[in-house]
Amino acid sequence: MAIPVTKPSKLLFAGGILISFVLVAGGIKPPAETRRHTEATPDPHTAAAAGHCAGTLFPSLCLSTLLSIPELAKTPLPAVIAAAVNHTADSVRSSYHNCSVIFHRPSFLDFRQRIALSDCLDLLDVSLDFLHLAVSDLCLSNPSTRLAELFTILSAAITDQFTCLDGFAFVPEAESIRPQIEHALVHTYRLVSNALAMAKKIPPPPGVGAKGEPFEGYGKMKGGFPAWVSRKDRRLLAAAPGGLKADLVVATDGSGNFTTVGAAVAAAPNNSAARFVIYIKAGAYFENVEVGTNKINLMFVGDGIGNTVIKANRNVVDGWTTFRSATVAVVGNGFIGRDLTIENSAGPSKHQLFALRTGADLSAFYRCSFVGYQEHPSVVGNGFIGRDLTIENSAGPSKHQAVALRTGADLSAFYRCSFVGYQDTLYVHSLRQFYRECDIYGTIDIVFGDSPVVLQSCNFYARKPNPSQKNVFTAQGREDPNQNTGISIQSSKIAAAADLVPVLSQFQTYLGRPWKKYSRTVILQSFLDSLIDPAGWLEWNGSFALDTLFYGEYQNRGPGANTTARVKWPGYRVITSAAEAMKFTVGDFIQGDQWLKGYGIPYTSGLS
Repeated sequence: MAIPVTKPSKLLFAGGILISFVLVAGGIKPPAETRRHTEATPDPHTAAAAGHCAGTLFPSLCLSTLLSIPELAKTPLPAVIAAAVNHTADSVRSSYHNCSVIFHRPSFLDFRQRIALSDCLDLLDVSLDFLHLAVSDLCLSNPSTRLAELFTILSAAITDQFTCLDGFAFVPEAESIRPQIEHALVHTYRLVSNALAMAKKIPPPPGVGAKGEPFEGYGKMKGGFPAWVSRKDRRLLAAAPGGLKADLVVATDGSGNFTTVGAAVAAAPNNSAARFVIYIKAGAYFENVEVGTNKINLMFVGDGIGNTVIKANRNVVDGWTTFRSATVAVVGNGFIGRDLTIENSAGPSKHQLFALRTGADLSAFYRCSFVGYQEHPSVVGNGFIGRDLTIENSAGPSKHQAVALRTGADLSAFYRCSFVGYQDTLYVHSLRQFYRECDIYGTIDIVFGDSPVVLQSCNFYARKPNPSQKNVFTAQGREDPNQNTGISIQSSKIAAAADLVPVLSQFQTYLGRPWKKYSRTVILQSFLDSLIDPAGWLEWNGSFALDTLFYGEYQNRGPGANTTARVKWPGYRVITSAAEAMKFTVGDFIQGDQWLKGYGIPYTSGLS
């Protein structure tokens, strides 16, 4: 299999001015005058650096970065952060070059290693895009108006570094490779972490800080949808499939423009400013689909859950990384999916095999079903909309990780869709996403990843796993306490699938477990059936993350909602304040009232 490699030639410009750094081997060397200060009387340059770095997780690295900025004491905070981000881009380019050199040793690498390195190259290239956008936002005349976007893309850049490393977790042969790339990736993470911590100090626009609202009209509804969903997208989501004006039609019988979904995506315009609708007629489509970063504002519309089915079976056991196992991958921002099923059918013995991977900002999913065991497809183009279809990874329970859907597209939405898999069914990789009236099936870590995501009025079904396995509905992957990421499940149903019901007493089922140190998941106003273990939540590995995670439950109901026997971890809480619960709703957590305005997906902005 030929794996394409792209070269990151991006330079970070803002307002036509390149922000540059002078680098010295082994680090950044501060100007001579800054090295002559004393601790008792620091000069203004050093004092300014210390002030900016206060509260960062890696203050020594922060100081060494900022001390090289000329006139630091006179430089506004946004410009300081922009300079730090530009330096971070140099670190990403260095990592990319290093991975590329290793990748081009064909006799040295096997298939698994090449796949893992290919993931890294793609992720690092996307990270450069994020850093470019961050610099552009920081150099606006009023960067405070873009704080939500800034926090989102810097959080996603952190996620990308660790996703690269995660690709080697199931490749024992790669132990000789990981040490060659790990130090640089962790260094990049620390640089981004410091930039994100400093960005949190930028004052919000006037009138916003007191209410905690990131923009005007925050939390407001319009016609049953978030105010940010455009009128046109609202009509698209509300219309019957037959009443839609599609730009392209996919049909297995040849009655459309294409017979495969991938061909239709390839034919869609790049970087479209307008919504582009692909209608996928009823039928089973056996393929892996990727909506790339240049395929923004796409919408998939099917003929309903179980009628339009996208299905594949990549998985970890057969040599794929979790990231690459998705049946559908979405990275193009603004994606909307509606009325379809996405399935990874690799099976419970194939380990990680996700149905959907999402890393697209501002994405929404309405009336969709996600079926898998561990993980499922992937979407990366911004503004993606999926509706009325099914996406499946059919690898099976013995294939471990096998994703049905992976999304890494900002402002993506799925409505009335189904995602089918076993382990790791739905990979909410990064950037803002919304799911409405979707069905998600799986066994272990059914929904996982590190995006800011709200799943509202959805159905979550635990399937029968392999003997001795436990079912876990979520595994959230927040690495840094300043990331704006987390999984919010609201007004949904969590229950057993038909194959689990007869043997329910043989398997334990939990709401979630902490994949990463600052894992954050909340369950709001949902129905929890009797399959939920009284403890509610499961450890990942001993005491790992139990005091740093944030797990919350608020006003849930049903036989599995009793919290009296829940875990006693420092990071777990029963949320009793409506104000605290509001932080994890569509309006607050993913700024839904701003970007869902035109999507046409019904939703509740606040609490029910």
